[in-house]
This record gives sequence, C-alpha cells and structure tokens, in this order.
Amino acid sequence: TLILHEILFIVLCCKVVLVGEPGTSKTLSLEILRHNLSESRIEDFQAKLDKHNFNLKVKPLQIVSFQCTQDSKSFGIIGRWNQAMESSKDETIWSVLLLDEIGLAERSKYSPLKVLHHLLEHPKIAFVGVSNWPLDAAKMNRVIMHKIPSVAPTDFENIAKKMYKNKQQGSNSIKTRISKNDIELLMNVFQELSDTKT
Repeated sequence: TLILHEILFIVLCCKVVLVGEPGTSKTLSLEILRHNLSESRIEDFQAKLDKHNFNLKVKPLQIVSFQCTQDSKSFGIIGRWNQAMESSKDETIWSVLLLDEIGLAERSKYSPLKVLHHLLEHPKIAFVGVSNWPLDAAKMNRVIMHKIPSVAPTDFENIAKKMYKNKQQGSNSIKTRISKNDIELLMNVFQELSDTKT
C-alpha cells in the first residue's frame, strides 16, 4: 500500500515516532525492513536501490528493541540505548533503537521519556518509536512525529485479493475454500466494524 511505502521510506531515513491506530502497518514496516536488510538479503536490497538510481549505501540492520510499558523507567531505555551504541561500533551494520509502544512509557509515573531529550540531541544511532496515539510534543521535539492515517478499505481489499490470488496459484495442494465473494463480504464486515469504532 502507499502508506506502507511511505513508512518504509521515513523509517529508513529519519529519527521518527510512528503514530497510528493498530493495523496501520507500523510494526509490519519494521519487520519488512528487518527482513530485507538482513545479512542474507542485503545485497538484493542494494541491487534494487541501485537499479532505481537511489544513491544510498545500506548495511545489514541490527534492531535493538525496548518494549515500553506504563512502568518503564529511564534506566531501561538508557540500557537499550547503550546496547545499540555498542552494536554501532561494528561499522558493517546499521544499529537502530526501537521503542515499541512508546506511548505507554509516556504514561509512566517515572517519566522515562525525559531521557530521550538528551540522547536524541546528536544521536549516533537511528531511532524509531511506535505508538498508537500522539505523544507530548515537548518530549518528542528531537524526532519527526509521523501520523499514519487509518488504512483505507480499498487497501485491505487489494491486499486480501492479492493474498487470495497468490494462495490459489501456490504449489500447495490444499486450495483455500474462500471465494472472491467471501472476501468482499469480509471487507463489508470489516468496514462496519471500522465505522463503529469509538
């Protein structure tokens, strides 16, 4: 989808916090990057960039993750930051600190995100935060806050149809019992559920 392409570009080039409802491809985009920038696939990825005259030399990706909670403390974030900094000493990899569910840490009584103000001043590693809701701008003024819109029903429908087509053409002897009409019915149910979200 267009949204996914946008997220991949931003994550590759910026220190960023991705903000969007569940299902808006925040985590998926990071998994795609992790997969395509793995040591075993890096040459293929570089070849694709070169083919499109995108002048960027990439290295295998090393994501150091921290799962934020409402009980997160600054020493946990600093510890993961230091681990990512240690990884970055290996000049053959690209080290990234990922703060997953960073919005939960914002709600912590220990105010762990204050430490990011200093750490992100002149970072030597890449940084990505993921949140389901917008964060306090004063705490995040060292990063780009990227708001991801809800996924359009047509995107879901196109993805479902493509998955259906791939499944039908696959070499697997067990064919799916879902018809194209079933996909449309599922999309209608999804749309009704999306419309009734509070």
